[in-house]
Amino acid sequence: MNGSLFRGGLAVTAACAIWGGLYVVSKAVMNYLPPLPLVWLRFLLSALLMAPLVAWGREKVGRTDFGWLLVSSLPAFTLSIVTQFVGTELSSAALGSLITASSPAFIVLLAPLFLRELVRLPQVAALAVATAGVALVVGLPGTAGPRVFLGGLYLTAAGFTWAFYTVLNKRLANRLSVYTITFYNVLLGAVALTPLSAPAAARLPWASFSPLIWAGILYIGLVSTAGTCSSGTGVFPACRPLSPRSFSSSSP
Repeated sequence: MNGSLFRGGLAVTAACAIWGGLYVVSKAVMNYLPPLPLVWLRFLLSALLMAPLVAWGREKVGRTDFGWLLVSSLPAFTLSIVTQFVGTELSSAALGSLITASSPAFIVLLAPLFLRELVRLPQVAALAVATAGVALVVGLPGTAGPRVFLGGLYLTAAGFTWAFYTVLNKRLANRLSVYTITFYNVLLGAVALTPLSAPAAARLPWASFSPLIWAGILYIGLVSTAGTCSSGTGVFPACRPLSPRSFSSSSP
């Protein structure tokens, strides 16, 4: 393992430690906030925190790169986070973390199509074993109620769209920093979700939320999204898309 890949592995491991806690925290906070307003607030907080850093970096985003950002943000990043939160609310934090581990299997399918990367047999075998392990833990659809099963479908969609996002960002990460990519993703996601989330958010009893709920909201919006950019800076340039998911079993 070369130094670049090793640093990428450490970065992904640090991000996974934070993202693992995200499922538990988001499940708890969604007892008070619906999924859509929570995702919208997460994007807003992250964009506000990252805006000064991106402005200071003065990284130029060309027209082509902005087009790729639109594609990676709306049908990939935003949809993945929304389906992840909805699926976690319908099922459980543990189930959410386990089912979104399907991302590596989807990356195996998408990386050759979009990046023309060669998928080797050991990678396919390792991911097949990991996916089978997840299936054994989750169980068959008939063993869960309809609510949990529906949550599993949402979480599977989250795994697929996150794989799509990962593959798209491999191309962008060769030209733009992770801070810039994430900033535009959360900014565009917040704009897209505003018509759906702002009215519901306006009706929430914000003043009655306890400090613990606010701490959870800040963890979701600042630490798990903007904060993990610092640990994820070397992920995409250093690793092939299949490599990060070998370290990680959950999408953020």
